[in-house]
Amino acid sequence: MSSRAARRTATPTARASRAGPRPAVEAGDPPLAKAVLRRISRSTWDTLGEAQRAEIRAAVLSASPRRHAIDVRGSIPLVFFRAYFVLLAGRDTRRGNLRVEDDRRARVVGLGWSIVSTLLALAIVAAALVGVYHVKCALGIDLIPGKHAWELFD
Repeated sequence: MSSRAARRTATPTARASRAGPRPAVEAGDPPLAKAVLRRISRSTWDTLGEAQRAEIRAAVLSASPRRHAIDVRGSIPLVFFRAYFVLLAGRDTRRGNLRVEDDRRARVVGLGWSIVSTLLALAIVAAALVGVYHVKCALGIDLIPGKHAWELFD
């Protein structure tokens, strides 16, 4: 049932329960902010203090999408479905968010480099030990007479 139909069929007592202050929706508010603020019931809105109402309004407005210098949206009808496209361009205002993302990315990259360098160092040490063993064998040096390294693992 649409909201208009609900208003037409509402009883006088139901209309009275919706009385009271509504969320402050202003003409210049973005459509998303208006929609969110209008969805708050009057009974809930009545239980809030002025400071709480102001904070809710500020939070909704800060989360609303901002206008872009270039905002091109459209849809293309195709054979089996309809595809849409969006092109947005404008001033980048995400500096605080980007700094946090860059810090996280730097930590992950640092961890990755440390893991890769540790594995590479282990591979180099293992190759060096195998090389030294082969040189020792080629020179005929016996560190433990009558034993070979391969026999220790049998």
